Amino acid sequence: MRNLGKAFLSILVGNLIYFWASPRLPYAMQHQPNQIDYGLGVDFLACVVVYVIVDAVFLKVSKRG
Repeated sequence: MRNLGKAFLSILVGNLIYFWASPRLPYAMQHQPNQIDYGLGVDFLACVVVYVIVDAVFLKVSKRG
């Protein structure tokens, strides 16, 4: 269940970061509705980066005590 919470948090924060940055990205990296494009890849990478950070924080906290 803990992994589900980390994944949900990562997707939520990653999408917030992507949608905040989306207007500032070049047009080719902006997601267009109902299309598979580079914007989806950028969004996915944002979520993965957030997941790695969240996982590292959880790992550090769990080792602490």
